[in-house]
Amino acid sequence: VIGISELSALLAAGEEPPPGTVVITFDDGYRDNLEVAAPILARHGLPAVVYLATAYVGDGETQWADRLHTMVTTRTRHRCPQPPAEPSAELGAAVDLQDATAGAGVLGAWHRHLMTAAYPERAALLARLAEALEPAEEPPRLTLTWDEVRELATTHPKIEIGVHTANHTDLAAADEAAVWDELVTSINAVEKAIGIRPRHQSFPYGRVSAEAR
Repeated sequence: VIGISELSALLAAGEEPPPGTVVITFDDGYRDNLEVAAPILARHGLPAVVYLATAYVGDGETQWADRLHTMVTTRTRHRCPQPPAEPSAELGAAVDLQDATAGAGVLGAWHRHLMTAAYPERAALLARLAEALEPAEEPPRLTLTWDEVRELATTHPKIEIGVHTANHTDLAAADEAAVWDELVTSINAVEKAIGIRPRHQSFPYGRVSAEAR
């Protein structure tokens, strides 16, 4: 098990890491990276890297997939509309989530739609979906705070802090200006908050285009 910087240095030098080499990574910036994972890694002396979706850290926002999960599991209405065919369009025909097959289909459609949506559209769509499902609960905060990120970086020096865009944006679906904004904003946010300029970033959803790279 080696750190991401060690791997990068090997590759930059034109060297291959030994067979079986592993780099441990965590995406998004969940609080359990500090509370659960970090003590285990420290106990075994293992390095890792945590990639932060920085706007979620700064705003205390719950990741959209977790918000969607809470809406569905605590819903008081069972009729779930299909996502719109295009931004700002009306929501599609509603499906009964109590029908397992139809429910899985419509929730899969929502996941695919929200994954590629830009942040403003995603936030608006989640609000419209909440109106339809009327969830009984708000999602819990699962994201690290900046104080907790500083604690992670200070008390666990073998854990590097990287970026994962600001708004967990699908960079493969973003234009050049949006890609630059997401990366620069997230890099600057980490440097301002904890005094460390991140060297590594992870593409959300593992999706990447030649232009984004």
